[in-house]
Amino acid sequence: MNTDLAKLLTIAEQAVDLAHGIVTTHRPANVRNKTDRDTVTDVDLRIERELRAFLARKTPEIGFLGEEEGRHESTQQDAFWVLDPIDGTSNFVHGVPLSAVSLALVVDGVSHVGVIDTPFLASRYTATKDGGSYVNGARMQASSTERMSEAIVSVGNYSVEPGLRPRTRANCGSRSCWPSESSGYQCSAQRRSTSRGSSKGYVS
Repeated sequence: MNTDLAKLLTIAEQAVDLAHGIVTTHRPANVRNKTDRDTVTDVDLRIERELRAFLARKTPEIGFLGEEEGRHESTQQDAFWVLDPIDGTSNFVHGVPLSAVSLALVVDGVSHVGVIDTPFLASRYTATKDGGSYVNGARMQASSTERMSEAIVSVGNYSVEPGLRPRTRANCGSRSCWPSESSGYQCSAQRRSTSRGSSKGYVS
């Protein structure tokens, strides 16, 4: 497998560019509930199929694992592109701008390349193994805030699986700590906001 992470990051960004173009120019025409908290649309499926085909052309030796249609093998069994075509599909369906396209390259269970694009917030997060993380090309760093009373903490709190009661309250001792039951996007983007210092912590 090509181990040039800079080249692989460029390919990942090109793939996410395709997804960005689709998600910003298409509204869902077909919406289906996979579970009581998980939704898939025709836009999710189109993004996954087009990115899978693009990445197969660019990196045929690397496998593919998509949220919607699963795993596609390749000659390199320990390397996979992993895609969530729309992280926060419920938000996308309802016109809420909190959604993202999330793509990573995982080798031997370790993330080597990652791209998260928030198409309706004009932010793109990129990272390579041992190469740092960036937002719109600028190096990211966590906040230097040391006191919880001065921190803003994001809470991903959408637990409604069978047998679990939805958790709707949080008490973490910070000045601003709130739960959110808007699914999906928070998992990638709230962690990225923590990494860039705008949010001081993330609780899942």
